[in-house]
Amino acid sequence: MYDGVELSGSSRKRYYYEGYHVLGDPSLDLWTEIPAAMTVTHDAIVFPGTSNFTVTVNHGGTPLEDALVCCWIPVQSPQIHVSDYTNASGTATLNISPTTPGDTMYVTVTKHNYIPYEEYALVTTSSGPYIGLGSIIINDAGGNGQVNPGETVDLGIWAKNIGNETAYNVYGLLSESDPYVILTTDSSWYGDISANDSSLSDPYYQFTVTDNCPNNDTISFTLEFHDINDSIWTWHPSITVYAPVLTFEQVSVVNDNNGNGILDPGEDADLIVTIENEGGATAENVTSTLITSSSYITINDSSGNFGSIDPGNTANNAADPYTVTASPSTPYGTEIDFEIEVVSGIYIDTLDFVLVVGQLVPSDTGLYYAYYSGGPHLQSPVFEWIAIDSTQIQNPGTSLNLSDDQTVQISLPFTFVYYGVNYTQISICSNGWIAMGIETSTDLTNTGIPNSDGPEAMIAGLWDDLDPGNSGQPSDVYYYYDASNNRFIVQWFRCEHYSSGYHEDFEIILYDPVVYPTPTGDGEIIVQYLIEMQQSDNTLGIENFSETVGIQYYLDGTYDPLAAVVTDSFAIKYTTYPPDWVGIEEEGGFANLPLKTLLGVISPNPFRRMTVIRFSIGQGAESIALKIYDVSGRLVRQWDYSTIRQSDHIVWDGTDQNDRQVPAGVYFVDFRAGDYKKTEKAILLR
Repeated sequence: MYDGVELSGSSRKRYYYEGYHVLGDPSLDLWTEIPAAMTVTHDAIVFPGTSNFTVTVNHGGTPLEDALVCCWIPVQSPQIHVSDYTNASGTATLNISPTTPGDTMYVTVTKHNYIPYEEYALVTTSSGPYIGLGSIIINDAGGNGQVNPGETVDLGIWAKNIGNETAYNVYGLLSESDPYVILTTDSSWYGDISANDSSLSDPYYQFTVTDNCPNNDTISFTLEFHDINDSIWTWHPSITVYAPVLTFEQVSVVNDNNGNGILDPGEDADLIVTIENEGGATAENVTSTLITSSSYITINDSSGNFGSIDPGNTANNAADPYTVTASPSTPYGTEIDFEIEVVSGIYIDTLDFVLVVGQLVPSDTGLYYAYYSGGPHLQSPVFEWIAIDSTQIQNPGTSLNLSDDQTVQISLPFTFVYYGVNYTQISICSNGWIAMGIETSTDLTNTGIPNSDGPEAMIAGLWDDLDPGNSGQPSDVYYYYDASNNRFIVQWFRCEHYSSGYHEDFEIILYDPVVYPTPTGDGEIIVQYLIEMQQSDNTLGIENFSETVGIQYYLDGTYDPLAAVVTDSFAIKYTTYPPDWVGIEEEGGFANLPLKTLLGVISPNPFRRMTVIRFSIGQGAESIALKIYDVSGRLVRQWDYSTIRQSDHIVWDGTDQNDRQVPAGVYFVDFRAGDYKKTEKAILLR
């Protein structure tokens, strides 16, 4: 195209070249589905003079309405260029006036999401008989006028005498070379055919389609009509074969033990698979068998029924799900290869899909992991805003009175271990980040993580250009040591965000590693967002001192693929507990560390089938009990220490102490261990 515009001498050749290549030709009809084939029939010859030219369009034996039919003779003067749309019967009748024998009239048929038809009819003189191809009758085994794999088809073909004299003793010879077709009756008798009359083949031609014939295979026949004078008229009718084509769409995990919709290690679950029929024929009574070679998976129920699936439709096996068990030893994030063998009559195919066991979370090199509130993991934090601004009485924070682009240093009340390094001081910047140790930078231009352009040993709560010292605003940055819970809090309170002027509210919480131990000894961090981010050009994450390792949870509108979207009342927890952590290690002294007693996440909540109540128990804790009460204060269910000590969670299936189902409603989960007590709501749906 560029050469064409260049030769045209246009002064705007670059404009036109890029316009067509970047924006495309607006006259092009873009396919939005896999295009289907049309069956088009019309006379192959026309005579000089004015006449009606009829075109019939079908798809799979069904008339196709609103297909655009066009006839064009370009060499005639004036040109013939007529068009019309097919009606509900799939026919369009065009008035034509060819003038010159030997000319070619081009016939095209187009329709959105259908393969265009391009053929022609010859203009010829009307002397003597002339046997043309008439309409075609398909008597198939399915009785729907559609040819499918495995069928034996009786094919009736009309012969039409479009000449001006009678054709005597007409017979037809049919042939083909399609590898999927066996022709069993290749000749038929038509007898005498008067001018402008038609005759149907007797007997019908017959052929069989093999079982493995693919969808949209076009059988190209050659049909010769002979008469008593050894005149031969040759035509090339074609027939499309339609077959189901089943494809995998998606898989859903349901009825898993903890109800998070993920197949976790050690869980039983049902798998519901959705498949689509992208072919041209209905897939009748689809059955299936689930297969895997993975040693981590046990298939308890491998059969699934999908019913019948029409072309373009989807179906699932929700009424007959597969049932599987993932081994407790399955590593988190393991991709399991599954196959589904689907059967519909003679149609058999194998569909592949992959299911990940356990949901991974954003991580660096496997040291720190980022868990988010509402997530399915034991380490998923619970959002619990700790207000420390100047209006607070319970937790009155200290104002740093920071101005725009200012960083100050604060001593920590405990030693915080970060990427294996001990720190007793942190640097707090007005621009939404803290750094371990002494940092004098006031970097306001956020970048990716890890990146040498930025503060060392940084925790980016919401790194961008913030101004807590904006005059006339209640904004500020506060810090507070919550001694009773051994945590240090830095809060950006209503800090103005350049350039929108909106206010950001978030806080970074450091936990004393001695009280909240981790497998590596590194400290845990929770970042809480009272409101969602007010601008998109920010960085959220952590990185080490050398700025070579870190977690980029979010950067300028893009989340880590494993991250959840930050919303109002949202929390991110950075810890070195991996997702597949199943308990306290007995080796290396980790079991002797004083774990914090806590009631953790109740998930899912609300729930229907079951919910998982997570907790941790500190060393030396006594009088441990977990109880559930209804809104009237009546005890519904309880577990004593002998049961609780065996795990870090309890699964409640919505039953009382006598295993009777309790009604839908609000229930209170009460967890007590020594002086620690906490109550959370759990909502049961029915």
